[in-house]
Amino acid sequence: MTRSFQPTTAFIAAAVLTGSLLTAPVASGAEVSATHDGYRIRYSPSELANSADAENIYRKLKFAAHRVCDSGATLRSLSERIQAERCVEKVLASVVQKIDQPLLSSLHASRTSKVG
Repeated sequence: MTRSFQPTTAFIAAAVLTGSLLTAPVASGAEVSATHDGYRIRYSPSELANSADAENIYRKLKFAAHRVCDSGATLRSLSERIQAERCVEKVLASVVQKIDQPLLSSLHASRTSKVG
């Protein structure tokens, strides 16, 4: 089975993931849960006040982005893997931008900066 990612797919996935984040009620400790239309990550804004918690939330955001963009195929062609990775990058960047917290944005920038 071949699945290709269109540019709009990443934006739809980002909207689903972000919508879940923005409407999620505050909880103690960041939690990831699957929903019928994506993934929901519940966190408290105070969890973005220190590096360790921000890294934990970032890791969960990345996990959810991978799930949203995953084609479900174990063996994929190189072009499909590249498309899936680009989808993850776009979804993650979009969600981090929508959350708009300096510590999380800084962490994302440090993890995605490319040398050369």
